[in-house]
Amino acid sequence: MLPVAAAARRVGFSSGCDECTQAGPASQMRERHSESHRCYHRATVKSLNVERGPQGSPDRRARLAREFALWLGLCGSLPAYALQPLVTDDTGTQPRGGNQLEAAVERERLRSAGQRTTTLALPLVYTYGAIESLEVSLELRRVHVRADGSDDGRGSGNPALGFKWRFWEDEARGLSFALKPELQIGVSRESEREGLGNARTGYAATFIVSQQMPFGAIHANASVNRVGYGLTENRQANRRTLYRLSVAPVIVLSPTWQAAIDVGVTTNPDRSERARMGYVQLAAIWSPTEDIELALGIMRKVGDGEPSSHTATVGLTWRF
Repeated sequence: MLPVAAAARRVGFSSGCDECTQAGPASQMRERHSESHRCYHRATVKSLNVERGPQGSPDRRARLAREFALWLGLCGSLPAYALQPLVTDDTGTQPRGGNQLEAAVERERLRSAGQRTTTLALPLVYTYGAIESLEVSLELRRVHVRADGSDDGRGSGNPALGFKWRFWEDEARGLSFALKPELQIGVSRESEREGLGNARTGYAATFIVSQQMPFGAIHANASVNRVGYGLTENRQANRRTLYRLSVAPVIVLSPTWQAAIDVGVTTNPDRSERARMGYVQLAAIWSPTEDIELALGIMRKVGDGEPSSHTATVGLTWRF
């Protein structure tokens, strides 16, 4: 049986509620408490690769756009945070009038043929509970790309607006479904050349399933994303419609610790490569208080050919 406080936190109920903490197992808590889930947005995974060559060259621009699209394919869209730092989202939403602020530092290192590229991203996501089963989120981010020690790009990424609606829930069974449409606002063509974002507006939609389990929960996603390339060469070199299927079991270890593994299959944006690739992510989440979480995640993309890529994410979530 799960620790009561941990089970309450995972299914989205306040561990400070006397009724919940006296209820016992998570299934009984659901029967005795009608509060909505808390939101756990996913941490994003940034993937930008820079090839040697003149600044703004066609090959470099195409590779930057392809790697940015690869990240979009993994995550579905920019603001789709889950329980940080996971890619796979869950059906939890902020309660009506509830607020959540998420900040993260994402560092990706790509290596191939003696070249090393490092991308640092700083996303900030604000989420507001409109009603008990609907939340609205807004993301802003800064991106810095360095290739072999030289600055290649620095600036703002695509702002993004998202909505998550939990449209069906069976509290007794711990099963729920949600939909999440998202809008990625275009940036400048120069930013697209530097690999910071896409010049045209893109959009995405994710179908989400969450099932509470004795050990914690399992979340699954089916996502489609339409990438808004502004440069002709990028539209020609890359697939514009990206899909993702993923699953993430989350294990409650104690009232303050959770562990997760996130695995998925997604579209490879590079038209010259096979269409399918995947990823594996390991994560740990520490909750020193009910409304604060600190998270660490490590991701490895698989089946994407060169270069090899590893991403580390450190995130902070504050609900108020």
